[in-house]
Amino acid sequence: YYIIIPELFPLLWGLSQNFLSPISSVIGVTSLIFIAKGNPLGQALTVIFSVFYGIISFSFNYYGEMITYLGMTAPMSCAAMVSWLKNPYKDSAQVSVNRLKLSELWIMIPLAAAVTVAFFFLLRALGTANLLPSTVSVTTSFLAVYLLFRRSPFYALAYAANDIVLIVLWAMAAMEDISYFSVLICFAVFLANDVYGFISWLKMDKWQNERISEKHDNYIKKIIFHKKPYLCSFIIIVPFVQNNEKNFFFLYKILLKKVEKSAIMDLLILRRSCE
Repeated sequence: YYIIIPELFPLLWGLSQNFLSPISSVIGVTSLIFIAKGNPLGQALTVIFSVFYGIISFSFNYYGEMITYLGMTAPMSCAAMVSWLKNPYKDSAQVSVNRLKLSELWIMIPLAAAVTVAFFFLLRALGTANLLPSTVSVTTSFLAVYLLFRRSPFYALAYAANDIVLIVLWAMAAMEDISYFSVLICFAVFLANDVYGFISWLKMDKWQNERISEKHDNYIKKIIFHKKPYLCSFIIIVPFVQNNEKNFFFLYKILLKKVEKSAIMDLLILRRSCE
């Protein structure tokens, strides 16, 4: 009994490697398909993929990949799933696309730089194989999960850059052990999916904003229908708020209510709401 059990560990480990790679590949590709459609289920599948991928990375001493996916991608995917569920488009399964402000880059870039430097020294101390590509992979992964959390289409470009780095990393691993070839193929498919995801999110963003513009046109028709020509001077304010539905409803209430204040005061209120 005591002799058989230790001999089973290498066998079980070998079987887990053979099965984990294709299973994790299927889960990973499926998660990207859901994410490309803006469905929060993709984030849940990303958490499962991160666990499997962390185990595979550990088997080849890619500690950077293991720490990145288990310590950063998995938790951030959970946070992103909560963010997506809180920000659906029209109470549907699709997430509402967010347009990042330029000022947010001043938060994202320093954070990415800090993560890169910290992980470089950590991975070097752990004796990580292929240190420089592993460090670059951490940077691109951080940018991708941050942009996913913020619901930006540019997450796909960050993940595409990460896929290219990982294709190189796992090509090196496959040269030493052919069993890692399936992981290499996995990230090649990921790259194609992320390109598709970027195009899909741009289409989603355009479609969602067209629906908002359509709502704006309906509001203008109601204003004309109610024969309130003195409100026409406020219509110029509408384009400043057509990407924010809360401001839209606030604007609509003011436009259609009985005006008790002067036109100048209403204009100031509307302008303040747009800031």
